[in-house]
Amino acid sequence: TTCYVVMKDLVGKGIASVSGDDRRAIYSVISPDELWFSFKNKQNQLAEAIGELNALVSKTYSKPHIRMFEGTVGVEQAYKLTLDFPEDTEILIYGNPNVVTNYQDMIDNYLEQRVSKKIKVRVILPDTAQAREVMKKDKEQLRETRLFTKETFYQQTEINILPDSIIYIAHSENKPFATVIKNATLAKEERGRFEILWNVAST
Repeated sequence: TTCYVVMKDLVGKGIASVSGDDRRAIYSVISPDELWFSFKNKQNQLAEAIGELNALVSKTYSKPHIRMFEGTVGVEQAYKLTLDFPEDTEILIYGNPNVVTNYQDMIDNYLEQRVSKKIKVRVILPDTAQAREVMKKDKEQLRETRLFTKETFYQQTEINILPDSIIYIAHSENKPFATVIKNATLAKEERGRFEILWNVAST
C-alpha cells in the first residue's frame, strides 16, 4: 500500500526504522530532536564539502577579469592600478621611451608616486638614444633597464606585468587606451616569457 511505500522511503532516508519478523513489519520514526540533529549534521557536512569544492575550483580555473580605459585620463587610471601593491613589489615592463616625451607630466607624477611607495620595476626597451637617457635615472627611479636593438625589439604597445594582472597600454593611437587583464595564471606565464628575454638582453 501507499503507507508502506512512504515508510520504506523514510527508512532509506534515515528518518524511520523497521523491525519485526517474516509475518509483520513494525515501523517507527525518529523523534523531532533526532531529526533536527540529523539535519544539522548533514548541513555541516555540506558546508565543509562546499569549502573544499570552492578551493578546488579556485586552483583549477579562474576566469580573467577584463577592464578597458580610454583616453589620457583612462591611461592614467590604469597606471595607478600598479600603485596598489605593497612595498618592494616588482613590476615587469616592455616599454617604449617615447612615452616619457609624449606624456611628460603624467609620467613624472606617476614615477614620483611609485618611488614613494618603493615599488620597483624592470624594463626592456629598444636601444635608442632616448632609452639611454631614461637609463641614467634608473637608480633614483627604482628601475633596472636592459636593451634590445630597435631592429629586434620595438614596442608600440607598452606592457606592464603585475603579480596578478597584465596591463596593455597603446600610446601610439590617436586616442590612447589601456586594457587590463586580471588573472594570476596569465600574469605568471608572461613573467616567465619576460625572464627569458631579460636574460639575453644587454645592459
